[in-house]
Amino acid sequence: MGTRSSISGTSSFREILLRMGEGDGTLAQLAEGVGLSEGSLRLRLDHLQRYGYVERVVTEGGRCAGGCPGCCSSSPCNDRSMAAYRITEKGKALMQ
Repeated sequence: MGTRSSISGTSSFREILLRMGEGDGTLAQLAEGVGLSEGSLRLRLDHLQRYGYVERVVTEGGRCAGGCPGCCSSSPCNDRSMAAYRITEKGKALMQ
């Protein structure tokens, strides 16, 4: 999975990036939308982060203010550890 084509050619990774580009709400909503458990989604997000396609955003005080374009946690938050992910410019370029 070390190349651009392997990420863009893997359906679950591509679907995650496409949905994040649409601003698909919470991690739970994104996981449901791509047919994964939250745990499986987080593993894929970690891979995408390593390659620079998404970035992890931890908000001050662990709470999300919402409204970050392309953030999969931009809808109302819960009290869980607030680590949101958003698609990077590199990730957006990959989807074009």
